[in-house]
Amino acid sequence: MYLLYLDDSGSADNPKEQFLVLGGVCVYERQVNHFTLELDKIARRFVPTDPASVEFHGSEIFSGRVEPWKALTKEQRQEVIKEVLGV
Repeated sequence: MYLLYLDDSGSADNPKEQFLVLGGVCVYERQVNHFTLELDKIARRFVPTDPASVEFHGSEIFSGRVEPWKALTKEQRQEVIKEVLGV
């Protein structure tokens, strides 16, 4: 069995937005545990006591306006995004 995830950014109905981005991931069920363990390793660096509380939202990481991303430089935040996408 495969698990599918689809997400969008933007709104087709909003004339102020030029783009609508649609992305998806298809993962074989036996790979889910591997992804979880690898993402938890990354999250643990930022919130060691509660890695499950870390959410890897690209726009939040990129902007650096919310915790735990506030303390990082732009370059560090970009590296986190690359690392998460690498998983």
